Amino acid sequence: RAIGVGGFGSYPVYLSDFAPVCLPEHRISNLGMMGIKSFSAVINPPQACILAVGGNRPKVMEDHSIRQVTTFIMSSDARVCDDEAAIKWLNSFKLFMENPRTLIN
Repeated sequence: RAIGVGGFGSYPVYLSDFAPVCLPEHRISNLGMMGIKSFSAVINPPQACILAVGGNRPKVMEDHSIRQVTTFIMSSDARVCDDEAAIKWLNSFKLFMENPRTLIN
């Protein structure tokens, strides 16, 4: 089951696009829009995974530039989704967030 998380232009983006693993139920909890920088979301049955989205904050990088960064924390239920599948999904999500043009190609 694909759950929409927005899109780039006219291209819709779905959680299932990131990696087709462990898809009984995925959810997103976004408290970043309320000023919360980082939090861990609670899984409620029948969810397998929940992605907590924190707010943007400035961060000084190694090259001394300042960039806006966002914290994402994924919680998963190991009874439904094994850790390897959850890690694979989160790595795919990270890849797409760091390189959003790959979603369009």
